[in-house]
Amino acid sequence: MKNKTYYLKLDIIRVIACLLVLFYHLNILKGGFLAVSIFFVLTSYLACLSAFKKDNFSIIEYYKNRFFKLYLPLIIVIFITLGIISLIPSINFFNLKPEVNSILFGYNNFWQLKANLDYFARHVDSPFMHLWYIAILIQFDLLFPFIFKLLKKLGDKIHQSIPIIIPSILSIISFIFFYLTSKNNLMFSYYHTLTRSFSLLMGIALAFYHQYYFKELSSKAKLYQDYIFYFYIIIIMILSIFMKSNSNLMPLAMLLVSLISLRLITYSLKSDDDLTWQKKVIKYLASISYEVYLVQYPLIFLIPFLNLNNILTNLLIIILTFLIGAIFHFCLDLKNKNYHKLKIMGIILLTLGSIYGLIIYVKAKDHTEEMQDLEELLNQNEELLLAKQKEYADKMAEEEESWQSTIDEFEAANGDISSLVANLHLVGIGDSVMLGAVPNLYKEFTNGYFDAKVSRTAWSVQEILNDLKNQKLLGDPIIFHLGTNGDCSESCKVKIMEACEGKEVFWLTTTYTKQASFNTKIREFKDKYQYDNLHIIDWEQISKGHPEYFAADGIHLTGKGRVFYTNTLHDALYNFYYEEYQQRKNDLIKDHEENKKNNITFYGNDLMLNLYPYIENDYKENIFDIKKDYDYLTLKENIIKQIDNNTLTNTIVILMDNLEKEEYNDIINILKDYNVIIVLTKKIELISNENIKIINFYENIENNKDYLLLDGKHLSEKGNKALKEVLDGILKSHE
Repeated sequence: MKNKTYYLKLDIIRVIACLLVLFYHLNILKGGFLAVSIFFVLTSYLACLSAFKKDNFSIIEYYKNRFFKLYLPLIIVIFITLGIISLIPSINFFNLKPEVNSILFGYNNFWQLKANLDYFARHVDSPFMHLWYIAILIQFDLLFPFIFKLLKKLGDKIHQSIPIIIPSILSIISFIFFYLTSKNNLMFSYYHTLTRSFSLLMGIALAFYHQYYFKELSSKAKLYQDYIFYFYIIIIMILSIFMKSNSNLMPLAMLLVSLISLRLITYSLKSDDDLTWQKKVIKYLASISYEVYLVQYPLIFLIPFLNLNNILTNLLIIILTFLIGAIFHFCLDLKNKNYHKLKIMGIILLTLGSIYGLIIYVKAKDHTEEMQDLEELLNQNEELLLAKQKEYADKMAEEEESWQSTIDEFEAANGDISSLVANLHLVGIGDSVMLGAVPNLYKEFTNGYFDAKVSRTAWSVQEILNDLKNQKLLGDPIIFHLGTNGDCSESCKVKIMEACEGKEVFWLTTTYTKQASFNTKIREFKDKYQYDNLHIIDWEQISKGHPEYFAADGIHLTGKGRVFYTNTLHDALYNFYYEEYQQRKNDLIKDHEENKKNNITFYGNDLMLNLYPYIENDYKENIFDIKKDYDYLTLKENIIKQIDNNTLTNTIVILMDNLEKEEYNDIINILKDYNVIIVLTKKIELISNENIKIINFYENIENNKDYLLLDGKHLSEKGNKALKEVLDGILKSHE
């Protein structure tokens, strides 16, 4: 065997790629998924590099090595995760058996394709969603020894260019396949082994090129080796920040990252034997990168159940990912004899945890047949759905005018809400849960329109709404039951709500408790944007404790469940329109009360009584509480009573000449929340403020002696007209 050489920059690539993938899974980097292509190129290159270093490459030895490095950590993480999940009663992992089978036997990428799991929708539907990548690696490892031996034999016996040309041509074919399929089926191109092989084949071609032709960089290239290396790293970082998974440029970005990976590897071939502590840290992080990848998604799946805020959740996931990854690596690194006893204890714990998870796996039932029966039922309902949609379209034009008359009849009949709900031109958009209940829904909502489909996510809603709008079929209200198959981004939900402007939107939470983050996010979305027309129907809580309503997956509905589901929607709509009617009624009452409060209450004794003929016509809709002998105690008692009864108007005018300063101040304190105008015909030192306006009319009287009658108390006609003019100016400003 040849001497082992350490390349630091290869480890830097691994660490950066590891972080990019983790941050993508945490929804921090939009384009972090591109780093998977780096791993593919690096994996195949290092596999060849390792094989070349062996004087006698053994297939059995290779499989043995890959079992301990790749497969053993994988099955330990799987079974320990299963054991932990089994301890959380709220998680119903109904796909446990078929999904774990697909992982253990190395075809999880194809299983996920069949299960139609949308990786880019960013839903945490399974703790093992990221293991499609490991499935491709397992498939690669099974074939690699034979591929390597064949290519090496061709290179050694025929021509050294052949092992480079063949994988290069196959890589081009694979990428073309990837590019073409990505236009129609992004998930197929992303998950399928043949479409993703171009990166693996690139690594193989590069390894043979380096073995046969490339010895070292030119002296000029060596001079700028570090600069060029980090320049490529920066390009990858930029792409990881800005490239979105749904971009039309995504396939080209993946190709570019794969090509850059080839250059990165080439510029990494510089031996680093003198390790500083910083280099040792990088080397260690690179050594645990596989374990970090394995444990990150189970943690992303489990940590949200702690109901922490988003920042704390992500921080905890990052810390635990590296901590647990390090622990797994320490326990499984059998070549390292340090801390032998601690390692033995760790191995025992991992073994016990794995055995417990294995028991859970063995005992788990496979509900595939039941789900197939359900799928058949959903297909039948889908046919019914199409017929009803046609029927709805025919009725919509005929009954468009009757909608307003229904509302009018509802109001005239003091709210015949049951009839209103039954005749709503509602639109329901959902996934297979709603699809299962379509017959019940159409029976309950005869004028309804339902568009439901298996495995639908919220990403597709915008297009459906646009189509319905264009066809003038978008009724009101709109019901969404989406989230089980995947959430969509906040901006996606904003666009959905914009498309539903002017219509009431009811969004059901999901009973799939592993989707707890969706239920939290839809509530946070409502709280953040304060859409008045968005209403959450908490299907999760309403149906909680009723297993008889659900199939084995805990999501889809039994016969009883479909009835209960329909009743739940009916009740939610009934309660909304009932509350709306009550609110309308209350608003009318409130408006009436506000109108009354917007009036003016005139309090006074005989002075006010004298003024009354001059102000009555202009203020005849207002309140006059006038008593010839009105005194302080009676005034105070009446004001407090009206405040208690919530009948006191917002503006009050007081004209009395028998109150003292302290009495006025007491009344002012009681009326601190009202607009008060106090008319003084004798000198009393009162101070105006924001709600108190003091009319020192005695000053007017002093300047105009004819403002008083002969008794020197009551105002004359001229005085009353002058006071009315002053009052009008102030009262107009309060309107």
